[in-house]
Amino acid sequence: PGERGLAEQVKRHMQRPGHLVPEMGLPALASFLRGCDIFIGGDSGPLHLAAALGVPVLGLYGPSDPVRNGPFRGTDRVVTVARPCGPCYKRNCAHAWCMDSIPVEQVWQAVTGMVGSLAGRSGKDEALRASESRSCPGNPGKENRAFCAKEKA
Repeated sequence: PGERGLAEQVKRHMQRPGHLVPEMGLPALASFLRGCDIFIGGDSGPLHLAAALGVPVLGLYGPSDPVRNGPFRGTDRVVTVARPCGPCYKRNCAHAWCMDSIPVEQVWQAVTGMVGSLAGRSGKDEALRASESRSCPGNPGKENRAFCAKEKA
């Protein structure tokens, strides 16, 4: 909510035409997400709904901890950066550098890896069955079904 202008700006800079999702209620959102090949977004209700529906997700984590909040399937991925102030779990922050400093290149690399692995399988359901536990760097000994790509800040 409240980021329509930013989304329009991103859309104007895209090389290929894109579409913005209109605001919708939960049933419509669930229906929409079922048709997605991949969901990319922050630690939010739509991300967790997509994961619950079996849609592969790429979570962008700033103030929250993916080890605690998920996603937890081995096929899902997480991009985050190490931060001295977090995880703080604040919904609003005067600095917000933890989200702003997520490298676009790292997100793109995660997306292309996910798309490549999905393309090599016969379908989304098969990709979701292949789950494996991984340790999250920065949290030794804690098992997480997401790959935590941590950058040193």
